[in-house]
Amino acid sequence: MHAVVRGKVYPTEAQERVEQAIRNIVAGSKCTEVRYDTYLELQVSLNEASSLEWLRQRIHDLRIIDATRVRLQSNWDGIESHLCLDKQAAFLERIRVIDDSEETPPLGFIEIVLGFDTPTEFHTFVSWLTPRTEKGRMVER
Repeated sequence: MHAVVRGKVYPTEAQERVEQAIRNIVAGSKCTEVRYDTYLELQVSLNEASSLEWLRQRIHDLRIIDATRVRLQSNWDGIESHLCLDKQAAFLERIRVIDDSEETPPLGFIEIVLGFDTPTEFHTFVSWLTPRTEKGRMVER
């Protein structure tokens, strides 16, 4: 698994706040700046699922396992999947999963792009991050 966590910094935003929102998701990571014509993007590259442990724990604590699982599976294209999180919520150390095809929060979102070498690797990751549930409880396969 390899991943890129990225968030756009628009001209009306403080770069430090967007960087903090990203660091809240992937603690201890250093952001890289990528400049585009109309905005700056901050990125963090990851190579281990364990780097997303804080996110995993929050998903479980908030009991949004099924919603997150659905987003990951519906965004899966055979090579990559992505998950969008509300930028403002991330800044406040909270998680709100965004359906990027339906909504755009006022301050935008932080996108986690996840790449996998095989479909099996993807399914293993999804099972780790968002295990199957029945009636609100995790079930073993």
